[in-house]
Amino acid sequence: MSKSTSTTKATPAPDTVGVSFVKQYYHVMQTLPDLMYKFYKKYANWTYEDASNGTNLKAKGIDDFLKKWKSCPTRGATTDFSRNGHLMFQEINSSDNVSRGIFIMVHGEMTMDGQSSSRMFQQSFLLEKEGDKGYSLTNDCFRFLPPVASGTAAAPAAAATTTAVAPKKSVVSKPTKKKTSP
Repeated sequence: MSKSTSTTKATPAPDTVGVSFVKQYYHVMQTLPDLMYKFYKKYANWTYEDASNGTNLKAKGIDDFLKKWKSCPTRGATTDFSRNGHLMFQEINSSDNVSRGIFIMVHGEMTMDGQSSSRMFQQSFLLEKEGDKGYSLTNDCFRFLPPVASGTAAAPAAAATTTAVAPKKSVVSKPTKKKTSP
């Protein structure tokens, strides 16, 4: 009987990729915000909206993102999913049923750097599969949500084809000492 060796790696499940991505993304946003550009593909689209103050930032491409990100209020923010937090993942397939990417919907609370109160937000990501190299971020849409009235649902219901994951604790904890990027 001969043993068959295979060098082919199994593709991780969308929720595994999604949880790993989300942890890394918000950790870098909080501790090393000047390195955020490394998540994005060269032609990525990025949007930040805050209806409470009329802020609407949009970028197309990494160069535009680098300019707009410098003035984004979420730089250095702390993200908490322990209360009212939800992560949802959906694999995106092409017509030939080959995985093309992963859509991630995040719903949680964010505390801006230097502030004590938190705000609810929703953010969606589209990660594009890059062969065996992994995934790159091609679309990112962030939006602060208006305050939720007592007794109403805080998060939208997940679609039937979506895997919902609610982390048991904060994905990113508040740092004791803020790091500076080189």
